[in-house]
Amino acid sequence: MTLCAGSAVAASPQDEFAALYLEAYERRARELGPESERSIRALRDYATLLLAQDRGSEALRRLQTLVELAPTSEHVVLLAEAHVTEGDTEGAEALLGRALEQRREPETLLRLAEVLEAQARWDEAEKYYAEAVEERPAAGALVRLAALLEARGASAQAEAGYRQALALQISAQGEIHPETAAILNNLGLLVAREGRPDEAATLVLRALAAYEETVGIETPEAAATLDNLGNILRERGKFPEAERLLRQALEVKTSTLGPEHADVAVTLNNLAGVLHLTRRLNQAEPLYRRALGIQQSALGEQHPDAAETLYNLGHLLNQQGKLTEARSAFSEARDIRTAAFGGDDPFAAEIEAILRRLASRN
Repeated sequence: MTLCAGSAVAASPQDEFAALYLEAYERRARELGPESERSIRALRDYATLLLAQDRGSEALRRLQTLVELAPTSEHVVLLAEAHVTEGDTEGAEALLGRALEQRREPETLLRLAEVLEAQARWDEAEKYYAEAVEERPAAGALVRLAALLEARGASAQAEAGYRQALALQISAQGEIHPETAAILNNLGLLVAREGRPDEAATLVLRALAAYEETVGIETPEAAATLDNLGNILRERGKFPEAERLLRQALEVKTSTLGPEHADVAVTLNNLAGVLHLTRRLNQAEPLYRRALGIQQSALGEQHPDAAETLYNLGHLLNQQGKLTEARSAFSEARDIRTAAFGGDDPFAAEIEAILRRLASRN
């Protein structure tokens, strides 16, 4: 559309809202001075709004000024968030460390753990998650710690963490709540992996009921639960029911998250697993490869999720008699796990044993 001379593009409600906050800050800074308590509070409110609006570079500039005027731990943490928004995890890490030197708050410990986990620095992340939980046991922190422990193969500790988180969550907000459902879902998946499918099914069905009564079935959260239930049914040998649930989960995730989202790759991997187990190898292979492509694009080529898909793909290729391709997939999976979790990772050791067996067949 061509604009006529003298016309103006209307400001969005978001811009108008931000302009009001900026005006309030500038007025107080003029009248009271930029270092006054009311001016600093207004600047903090304006910068926090910019963060919420995903205007990272502008928020970063304003928060740097805020920290110069009032270098409290709260303000330093806000500045760290702006660095995260701008993709500067190293800068965020340094600022969060500085905030902890001022005041050792559980929320700051938790945020630093998340930043370290995003950098695949698992040992350090676990340390800060554990300290956050020790300082203040809370369901959210316990879930993050449990998830990391589960990823590292410490299943018993992870299960204990999920159960503690579940008890706290139910006590605080009840059984029928989305956050309760999320914990039930995670716990059910872990229990299923530990070979207890009946108990897992009970937990996941509780999660699904909570989602249906709160956010509805056509949501990513409910789709993840359908995904887990499909996996449990697969483990019980109920392949048609499992396939139906996984295809339903895939449809919901694709429509709500987009076809290239990492969670879509999870369901593709699981659906491929059902096809794999029912000997439909030619149908399973493209799903594994599609899942792998999404994971490498969305999460990075060295992410542990990619290692799991490569492991599954390696088994399929081996069954197809494609030994060279199978060895390549297994080797890549082993290298990713070793780089992420160290040389004593149980999953990496399992893959190494498979590679030795394949080598002996030459």
